[in-house]
Amino acid sequence: MQLLYFFRESLNYRAERRERRCIAIDETKIKVNNTWYFIYAAIDIETRELIAVKAYIARNYLTTLDFIKHILSFCSNKRYVEIITDKMPCYKQVCNRLGIRHRHETFGKRNYVEQVFRSFKFIAQRFNNCLCVNLRKISLIWDKNYWFKRVLYLLSLWCNMFMFYWNILRR
Repeated sequence: MQLLYFFRESLNYRAERRERRCIAIDETKIKVNNTWYFIYAAIDIETRELIAVKAYIARNYLTTLDFIKHILSFCSNKRYVEIITDKMPCYKQVCNRLGIRHRHETFGKRNYVEQVFRSFKFIAQRFNNCLCVNLRKISLIWDKNYWFKRVLYLLSLWCNMFMFYWNILRR
């Protein structure tokens, strides 16, 4: 029973709030049940700790703003954080709006996030197969919005489990 409690608490893993100097952010897309979902991830460059992983239905200014605000909630020194991103224009616009230093980098330190996505996609292939089977079993409900919400909810749970794997089990 204690082991079950440990795993229940561990899978609700959240990064600690502390001073951070440099954070790398990137996004990727995965296909679940013939629908594309966008996964955003942020990693602390110095400690290589995965700060957050979130799933969204779209990739635009509002989702980027939501994700960066979520990331800043784990930083105690919000004004001194530097964010490293790729060329997506939303990143620069959001960082300018929030008053955060922004740097575009194609290779180098941003590759830490690419390593996260490599592992994420490798494990997500198995998740997708299981999710498709489970959704076919209960296909009595044909409301499309229900499926989007349900898959997004399951993806967010899976993102939490992946953060636990990356930060705790993998080390």
